Amino acid sequence: MNREANISEKLIDEKSIVLKYMGIQISKMRKKKKLTIEDIADKTLLSESYIRAIEKGTYACSIINFLKICLALKVNPDIFFEEYTIQRSEKIYKYLQGEDKDIGRNIIQFLKTQ
Repeated sequence: MNREANISEKLIDEKSIVLKYMGIQISKMRKKKKLTIEDIADKTLLSESYIRAIEKGTYACSIINFLKICLALKVNPDIFFEEYTIQRSEKIYKYLQGEDKDIGRNIIQFLKTQ
């Protein structure tokens, strides 16, 4: 595999990890605050399907929509980035890139153990 393809593959993997991580964290925060997806949709004027896709990690939202979600959750956006930075240690990275190479499944498994 050439160097450019290898770098591109790593960036795609990183994007997948970030989207899954952020989606799971948004979902956890929403549930912790006892809010439904409909509540968030009403407060942000975003569609429920859009918010579901963000929570599943299948869609990357714009920074504006991310901030709207944070405002609806009444949380500082820094909390998501701080946690991700802490969790992105070698230990978690090795765990997330387990033998089956299914990044999404590994992230979910890791977060369930937290």
